[in-house]
Amino acid sequence: MNVLTTGVAQGLGRHLYEVFGGYGLSRENSAELLEKLAKEGVDLIIHAAFNATGKVSPETLPAYLEDNVMLTQKLTALPHKKFVYISSTEVYPKNEVSHSEEETLDVESHENPYSVAKIVSETIVRVNTPNHLIIRCAGLLGQHAKKGNLKKIFEDKEPVLSLTPDSECNFVTHSTVSRFIQKALDQNLQGIYNIASNKNIHMAELADIVRKRVRFGEFDYRVGNIVIDKAVAVLPELRKTSLEVIKEFFK
Repeated sequence: MNVLTTGVAQGLGRHLYEVFGGYGLSRENSAELLEKLAKEGVDLIIHAAFNATGKVSPETLPAYLEDNVMLTQKLTALPHKKFVYISSTEVYPKNEVSHSEEETLDVESHENPYSVAKIVSETIVRVNTPNHLIIRCAGLLGQHAKKGNLKKIFEDKEPVLSLTPDSECNFVTHSTVSRFIQKALDQNLQGIYNIASNKNIHMAELADIVRKRVRFGEFDYRVGNIVIDKAVAVLPELRKTSLEVIKEFFK
């Protein structure tokens, strides 16, 4: 199978490129590679690239949209047979409601550009690619992941975090995502799937586990209640809790 993976410089995109091989798209080769594949086509596109800049200003907005929404548009225009889009559970509103794949997303419920860009990109994929797989991932753990709050707790001697102790998170590994994609490809699955663990975890719990003096921040995060029954039917290992996933990853 002829595969194109985006975002291969780091994070999940780099992991997926190592697993599935083929073409790898990054900032350095994007123009040349997109021109080549517009003529030759590709069997499978795995779109994991995303500019996750925290704050977007009027000056940086054009580049932000180009990196995210417009890149998705360009990729869906390439001749292809299947399109896998890596989205996020951030597309759901932060409330106590359980969120499943059948939910109608509300753009107006979001205040950050990341969520809105993900929702718009999902729509582009759904409209332009009949054979698509949209994966809404929770927090990601992997060898190539950026060093966030979770890695700081386990790897730093005196961790300094941006999150509050009450922040509630959910984690899955890069390898779990790649195994799900492979299963989905084998079964030619289509549609939207939530990829998360079956139980969230608070940052304070992790601080107690590592027994370190953790300095917490002021940003209070809530991942929400993510329904994963649909994905568990494909990959049963998703029944693990976030705590189990974290302990296995950092053992």
